[in-house]
Amino acid sequence: GVWYKWISNCLASSGAAFIKYGQWSSTRPDMFPMALCDALSELHNSAPAHSWNYTQEQVESSLDIPQGSLLEVFESFDRKPLA
Repeated sequence: GVWYKWISNCLASSGAAFIKYGQWSSTRPDMFPMALCDALSELHNSAPAHSWNYTQEQVESSLDIPQGSLLEVFESFDRKPLA
């Protein structure tokens, strides 16, 4: 129903960990109603993406390297996400 789609949308807008939980949950019809699993399965194909700038900022911050130096530190860094 409508609530299952709402739950899926809430997870999608709550960040990567919640999206991953929703993706996992979609594969568990033994634990959740099939209609919920169907709604959550949309998170596999249509999870929201963030920008390259966000990725760059997060990686630079995590590695404690100067802002804007990511491409200088790594020989290559693919801007396109794998998943």
